Amino acid sequence: MGSAFGYQIDSELPLRRLRAANGPRGVLEVRRADADLLGEAGRLSVLQEEERLQPGNSFAIATVPEGLLVTCSATGSYRIDARRGTVLVDPRGPEDAWEHRVLAVVLPLLLSERGDLVLHAAAIEYEGRALVFAGPTTRGKSTLALAFARFGRPVLSEDGVVIGPESGPMVWPGASGIRVREPGSAAAPRRVEYVGETDPPPVPTGALVLLEERGAELRVEPLAGAEALTALAPHLVHSGGQEGLGPAFSGLARVLGEVAAFRASLPDDLDLLPDAAAELARRVTPAREPAGA
Repeated sequence: MGSAFGYQIDSELPLRRLRAANGPRGVLEVRRADADLLGEAGRLSVLQEEERLQPGNSFAIATVPEGLLVTCSATGSYRIDARRGTVLVDPRGPEDAWEHRVLAVVLPLLLSERGDLVLHAAAIEYEGRALVFAGPTTRGKSTLALAFARFGRPVLSEDGVVIGPESGPMVWPGASGIRVREPGSAAAPRRVEYVGETDPPPVPTGALVLLEERGAELRVEPLAGAEALTALAPHLVHSGGQEGLGPAFSGLARVLGEVAAFRASLPDDLDLLPDAAAELARRVTPAREPAGA
């Protein structure tokens, strides 16, 4: 047993990237399905989620009496019962692929159903705050997380960020490790790299950063009000339809009422990334209040 997103994960399947720290928020169960889950599909909520999949792979979410059914042609099927905190898994393909699907999509989706704010994003700890980097695949979330890890900054999550409402918007650490590809091999499978691994505690959210297309040099500018909400909403993780989108959208609006948002563009030249990452963190990290303020 290990933990993810503040919960103890009691799993029948091997989940090697769980954290060693205790999960104070409760227990979630992951069990192997003893029957074909695909026969249980009801109304489709989301037909495809292209940005997280290799070309030709399909992804769907359906409502079923017990909750949600997630199906992925590459990694199998998953039934989520958010009320009971259980996930049934009918895995397919390589173990590391369906493990990532459980830890980066299925469990975050369960927690979204329970009221947490969940973003397709990476998060690192910097000066006691969580910096959250959202954006589509290829914008550099995992690469940026790896750069920060090499600086000694704890990585809270590299694909799927859960922000709970406890004591303000807190980022709860997800799976350990960072999935990376070899430079110049965009089509190659990712491998998990463990750099300076720790079991960081949850930390307050310091900033939400939307990563845009890369350019010649680092660019950072603030996102305010409705513009921030509109720009970040496509990166919410939810079950689809009004029932899923409404609470997720409201949760994002609530967090943006307390946390600053920015848009940023990283440099194309990876040799410039370490300095750009450090400068990005400096620009978006809120100033600390003076002691006794």
